[in-house]
Amino acid sequence: MVRQTPHNAEGTTPGTRCRWDGVPGVGSRSRDLETVAAKQLGDVTRMPGESQKLAQDRTGHSMALGPWRLRPRHPLTIVFLSRAEPSETRLLRLIHYLTSGIYSSADTLLQLAFSAPAFVAESMAPESLAVPLTLTLTLTLTLTLIPKLGERHKPVHGGTSDSSHTPVVVSPTEPTRITLAPSDMDVSVGESVVLPCQARHDPLLRGTFTWYFNGARADAGDDGAHFAKVGGSASGDLMIRNIQLKHSGEYVCVVQTAVESVSSAANLTVRGSPGPPENVKVEEITDTTAQLSWREGADNRSPVTCYSVQARTPFSVGWQTATTVPEVIDGKTRTATVVELRPWVEYEFRVVASNKIGGGEPSLPSEKVRTEEAVPEVPPSEVSGGGGSRSELVITWDPVPEELQSGEGFGYVVAFRPLGVTDWIQTVVTSADTPRYVFKNDSIVPFSLYEVKVGVYNNRGEGPFSPVTTVFSAEEEPTAAPSRVSARSLSASEIRVTWGAVPWKLSNGHLLGYEVRYWSSGDEESASTVTVAASETSATLGGLRSNLAHHAAVRAFNSAGAGPFSTTASATTRKPPPSRPPGNIVWNTTDSKVLLSWDRVRATEHESAVTGYKVFYRTSGQSDTHVLRTNETSVELLLPVREDCVLEVKATTDGGDGASSEQIRIPGITDTDARGSTSAIANVHPMSSYVPITLCFIANALW
Repeated sequence: MVRQTPHNAEGTTPGTRCRWDGVPGVGSRSRDLETVAAKQLGDVTRMPGESQKLAQDRTGHSMALGPWRLRPRHPLTIVFLSRAEPSETRLLRLIHYLTSGIYSSADTLLQLAFSAPAFVAESMAPESLAVPLTLTLTLTLTLTLIPKLGERHKPVHGGTSDSSHTPVVVSPTEPTRITLAPSDMDVSVGESVVLPCQARHDPLLRGTFTWYFNGARADAGDDGAHFAKVGGSASGDLMIRNIQLKHSGEYVCVVQTAVESVSSAANLTVRGSPGPPENVKVEEITDTTAQLSWREGADNRSPVTCYSVQARTPFSVGWQTATTVPEVIDGKTRTATVVELRPWVEYEFRVVASNKIGGGEPSLPSEKVRTEEAVPEVPPSEVSGGGGSRSELVITWDPVPEELQSGEGFGYVVAFRPLGVTDWIQTVVTSADTPRYVFKNDSIVPFSLYEVKVGVYNNRGEGPFSPVTTVFSAEEEPTAAPSRVSARSLSASEIRVTWGAVPWKLSNGHLLGYEVRYWSSGDEESASTVTVAASETSATLGGLRSNLAHHAAVRAFNSAGAGPFSTTASATTRKPPPSRPPGNIVWNTTDSKVLLSWDRVRATEHESAVTGYKVFYRTSGQSDTHVLRTNETSVELLLPVREDCVLEVKATTDGGDGASSEQIRIPGITDTDARGSTSAIANVHPMSSYVPITLCFIANALW
């Protein structure tokens, strides 16, 4: 700071007067110079019997000396003159001289702090001085006495002690200085950096590090999450995490001790990818091109190197990179032509800028524009056909998507001809969504080859046809019925129908299968049908009523339809099995054998006669059930030792299996004989794990 020091009417600076003796070039002949030696900020009184003195070191620095008596907690500011900027060592010596004459009482402590020095150019010297311009070094020393009861102070260095006061000498030996200062840096968004700040100071003093960013403390506000001091208490390094563009600016590291403070500044430049371009406009539109223009957005301290254009339609999946002319748009270009667009499609465009950091955010979309109409260029795909009824030609295709229709009034041109014929027969399908056309004419030979193709058109004209493909006309339904149809009863609810295959001929095309129609006597109107593949020549009909005659007829079918029915075959379902289960089941165990017996089941008049029995068994460790057949009412089993056995018994008949007995659990064979019956059996639990079992079945007859 440059200032002009005010003078009073006598040509002296206001303040306490003192003489400047022994200054080279002035001598006793010159006028007395008066300058501020001390400025009282609090109540300061000179000690009795002491006069103010002037001191001068060998470099020509002069200063006002005390002694001064300070009241507690009232600071004293001392200002002195210097012809030249003193070194740090000289400043420390001057501080020593200035403070050596200041005393504190027995109940006070002396605190010392000083501000950074400021040099001021002042016109202080008279005309007779050899040096017309003197540098004034203003060093502000704040000395404060703090009351302290019950303790007297001794001099730190030199001085004497008396009953009224003790001189205190403050003598720092090492100035504070920054040994590793931050330097200017250039970084990219998202990086993390460390700004170094390390310092040396008097070991008797405690130093603190404070960072300022653009004038504000770096650890204040929302950006505190980005800033962190690292390196421990002896270092003031500042880490900036995940740097953003807003972190560009000046960073100042301030090192503060009780005696002085020093600082160092550095500029941090943060560069990022470009901001979004602005004002994207479509200047001109054709059926396949669009002329675009835009304005440059923020480059974020890194010049734009290139642009890219993206396009979106109602039919696209998000934004897609567009083809442009020029293919590579440099950073100085603000216009481009988008090519290879679809006619009669609504488009939006946006622009993305890139620099050496990376691609930036895209611009806002342009207004929606529709390209002009044009003749369609894409024919339908997957053209095929075949099937249908007699005397029909069926032609199918995949409809053309809306984005490829190129204009209004879109439709299809279907052309076909018999194989080997020159002229095409054409027809028009006006619906853009229609996937097939059926041509019906009695002159069409069944299952004959035709060449077909499908073209496109709209209000602008006709487009191309699809490649020619061949399809068969509709087949002729089978003319012959299946032969040798027969039926036989399988049980009380099933019959089986068999037949001979129909003879094949070319006009029948591909046989798809057979249809079996069946009904019970007196109920033909409620007939049911089942179908089987063309390779099958039999079918099992289930769910029928027992002891009743059922009838069935068979016919073949293909895509053209079904042929005539065969003659009817009939079969009577059998009587139902007995509803009474085997009873009075008794079992005995001796050694490793189990003898099982039960009462014979007798069928009623309307039930099928019993032809034998089935024993269903499994061990406690098995999940699968095994079956033994017998025509007797007893069996002898050989079971594994200590394996429980679960079993049940059913009667068998021509009409099927009868009702099941209760489940019986036979404990594993032990050394003791055991016996039981159904009246003594309770709580049988089926098992799920599998354990091998050995069974020996002994009976008079085996099935």
